[in-house]
Amino acid sequence: MILQALPLTVVNISGENVTISNGTNTLTGVSSKNVLYNFYEATSFNLRGYKLYGTVLAPLANISFTGDIVGSFIGKSISGYNGGHSIDLSPFTGDLPNPTPVTRERVTISFSPISFEAIVKVANIQLQDTVIRIDSELKLLPVITPEDANNKEVSWLSKQSDIVSISDTGVIRGLKAGEATLVVTARDVRSDGSHVFTTAKVKVVSADLTITGAKDAIVGEKVPFEASYEPFDETIIGYEWSIKPGANSADATITKNTDPSIGSKATLLANRSGSVTIVATVKTDRKPNGAIYSKEHTVTITNPVREIQINGNSFVNIGNEIPLNVSVVQPVENSDPVEYVWRLEGDGSNYATYVPTPDNKTIKLKGNVFTKSVKVKVIVKGSSPVIEAFKEIAIGVKLTNLSLPAPFKIGVGPDNFRDLFNNGLVLWPESLIKNDFKDKLLWTSSNTAILTVSGDGKITGLKKGKATITVSYIEDPKIQASVEVIVENEDRY
Repeated sequence: MILQALPLTVVNISGENVTISNGTNTLTGVSSKNVLYNFYEATSFNLRGYKLYGTVLAPLANISFTGDIVGSFIGKSISGYNGGHSIDLSPFTGDLPNPTPVTRERVTISFSPISFEAIVKVANIQLQDTVIRIDSELKLLPVITPEDANNKEVSWLSKQSDIVSISDTGVIRGLKAGEATLVVTARDVRSDGSHVFTTAKVKVVSADLTITGAKDAIVGEKVPFEASYEPFDETIIGYEWSIKPGANSADATITKNTDPSIGSKATLLANRSGSVTIVATVKTDRKPNGAIYSKEHTVTITNPVREIQINGNSFVNIGNEIPLNVSVVQPVENSDPVEYVWRLEGDGSNYATYVPTPDNKTIKLKGNVFTKSVKVKVIVKGSSPVIEAFKEIAIGVKLTNLSLPAPFKIGVGPDNFRDLFNNGLVLWPESLIKNDFKDKLLWTSSNTAILTVSGDGKITGLKKGKATITVSYIEDPKIQASVEVIVENEDRY
């Protein structure tokens, strides 16, 4: 662009979006201070890589440029574009002609009054936790701040609707015992599109008194119980315990514990099998006249067998039978009925057989083959842990009698001793091996000052006189034999 010398140059350029790029304008004989580019319609003016001489007048445009300007800018806004720009200020100094005034008719326009209202938004919601009873209702009143908020409407939600229900107006109802979380949300919308909300806990309690403790117990066992009651607008005065009349076949007693002092704990003790119904009662100061609530709890009492033993002889002759029976050691009395199972352990059936009796508490054990021992076992059928007992039984020929020789004489002194075990003692039946019984015999003298006897049956005279020697079977002392012995003094002078 080349402009010739003129005292004042005004260039009127139309168009709303103007872009000038890549180049320069040249002024000949005219100063940039006297050149005005009038972009009278432009709303956007972009100068890209261009050196411009003169003043740009674009009062409606947002001006963005890179490059060089020798002059000035007049626009709605001016900003550089990605750097690389400079301005050499050369303000416009030319004289613009004054326009001829145009006479226009004056018109008066009346506007309706306009009022403005300040909207106050909800900033916070508060809701306290609460407690209600089952089947009771309560209206909740959330605290909304600021107090002068324009829209205080809220919505309600119960996250556990099976425990607590809530209406659109904030009325809650307890449906069952438990705890529910409520959510209250402001309907007012914040500038970011969200809503102010808060949560609260509602605990639903039952008016019922509850008893915690076992449903089954054993005779003689101390069984603890505890009663609990959730007070609501009231205070617990105390608890009492009793046994329901006509419901105590177990002959049980219930004792209130001293700790805690309010009496919420008690101990049950039963004396025999059966059942017992205990009753807990709580008294409160609930208005207007106080309140009393009771609860029953039935306990089944058993007296199981806990220890047994096998009774009977420890020896049986081959071909003979002996009775063995089982008895209860614990409990001492009144045990519950049980069934027993008998067995011969290991290879015991090779040496003996047994026949149970109808009540199964007794068997008859028959010896068949000689052995030092068979193990008999009895268990309580179905017991867990297993209740059992054992007994060792020897099988052979049983000692039935002992005999010693007729009365005899011996002299005084150790040189005159006599061995009665090997010379004089006879075991019956005679098929028994004497040495098998050597340690099972007890030897005694009626007068040890005259005659002594050793543990293996050797007698020695000490002085002149008479004494009786007795031998007995230790396992059955009724089996014994005696002989009178005369001690002679052989000194003839």
